[in-house]
Amino acid sequence: MRLVNRRRILAAVLGGGSAALFWACGEEAPASAPAPDSAASTPAPGTGAGAVLEPVIDDALEPTPGRGSLLLYSGRNEDLVAPLIEQARAELGLEIGVRYGSSAGQAAAILEEGDSSPADLFYSQDAGSIGALQKAGRLSDLPRAVLDLVDPRFRSRDGQWVGISGRARVFVYNTELIAADELPQSVTELTESSWEGRTGWAPGNGSFQAF
Repeated sequence: MRLVNRRRILAAVLGGGSAALFWACGEEAPASAPAPDSAASTPAPGTGAGAVLEPVIDDALEPTPGRGSLLLYSGRNEDLVAPLIEQARAELGLEIGVRYGSSAGQAAAILEEGDSSPADLFYSQDAGSIGALQKAGRLSDLPRAVLDLVDPRFRSRDGQWVGISGRARVFVYNTELIAADELPQSVTELTESSWEGRTGWAPGNGSFQAF
């Protein structure tokens, strides 16, 4: 039994180098489905969407049979998210299958599969993958109850994704050459001519490519 329609993808992401969770559905899930509201309770509640929670697995929790199954496309490493998936299985009583791979690769697969994609959920590490799916019209609106769990700064303006976890980016600067009040207030200021030839980062690292 499928709890949701596979035609589209609901997303959850935190802007600024983050992790994201896509919920697949082109139509609303049945009222009896535990789906997004319960699943989104795993991240920080209330407005603390930027917090990263340590998973708590209660061995006493037993899955409730007959509630259906979900297929998760995960762009995050298995070592990092497997405990959260196990917790979701126990709390929601669902069979959750997982396909691991890069976030870009998973997004490409969903785009290629189109309406026939077997993916119900997509857990992405970067915002670029979400943007590609959103641009292609593969996202659907999240329920208000899910959106309200997250600070407005860390959720989609059109209600199609919310933040799960995030990272802080910092500038390291030479105090002998630059005064504190001269530092850029945003990463976008680094593109101004005044910073040309004065900044650098590891070219093999994707940190400045996905925000």
